[in-house]
Amino acid sequence: MPQIPGISQKGDDSLVITSFDAANAYSWKLNGAAIGKSSQSISVATEGNYTVEVTNKNGCTNVSEQFMYLKPSSAAATVAVSPSVIEALAGETVRIPLVITSSKNLTQATASDFTAEVSVEPSLLTPSNGISTINTSNRRIVTIDGVRKEGNDTLAVIEMKAGLGSIETSSIRINSLVFKSGKVQVATLDGEFHLKGICKDGGTRLYNSGPTLSLSMQPNPASDVLTMTITPAEAGLHRIALTNPLGEEIAVLYDDKISGTKEVSSPLIDIPAGLYFVVLQSPSEILVKRVMISK
Repeated sequence: MPQIPGISQKGDDSLVITSFDAANAYSWKLNGAAIGKSSQSISVATEGNYTVEVTNKNGCTNVSEQFMYLKPSSAAATVAVSPSVIEALAGETVRIPLVITSSKNLTQATASDFTAEVSVEPSLLTPSNGISTINTSNRRIVTIDGVRKEGNDTLAVIEMKAGLGSIETSSIRINSLVFKSGKVQVATLDGEFHLKGICKDGGTRLYNSGPTLSLSMQPNPASDVLTMTITPAEAGLHRIALTNPLGEEIAVLYDDKISGTKEVSSPLIDIPAGLYFVVLQSPSEILVKRVMISK
């Protein structure tokens, strides 16, 4: 008996016989009917179950397992901010899930790696890692890269910090979501964020008219020790973290309650030279500043 052939897909529209032996004769079939092709590789345009029948010089035959071919354009997904309405108090962490609510043929299209761009109102929501940009339409842009996992409809969860802003609601727009591997038609459904606990007496008041949060650092660039002065806008827990340009936390420089101006000195002996971000989180705000470390 000849060896059972295998079928694999190459690119978007080619099928290839694996374990091919030129001494044998091959016949391609679609849904059980011969299509008049016998080469090792064929171009296909019709969806369905493909098989290959192999015949050796003695007239013995064998048949491959079925291979289901689907056009890449048949792969589709709808990705939504889910739940569609997310609420939090100022100072709380906001988690924004990007969820596949419906899909078709993602596995067949090998849809795995993706990149997404989400935008929000900049004074209301700030990324927890401090990494974002502001576009010409005054929207905060957060870009994420991820990998779709089989059996898990949640593509990513974006963590942000809610703060006092110029408005009390913000649309959460999925500007784009593109699968880098596989051709997938993606539709998106936006969401909305609502800031809770807003004082309405005498009209909505969002901005804090009292003291403002500030952070000064000396020296910058720094080498051995970084001295920081925190001027809080409110009493409570304040945390200072050092992150790299990718948003990865390198060290926690301070994490305690303060009620007045506080000076903190942090050793940098174990921190390699480079560009970093100092991220100060108060109960209701996030302040991010750049610092260079030189050795």
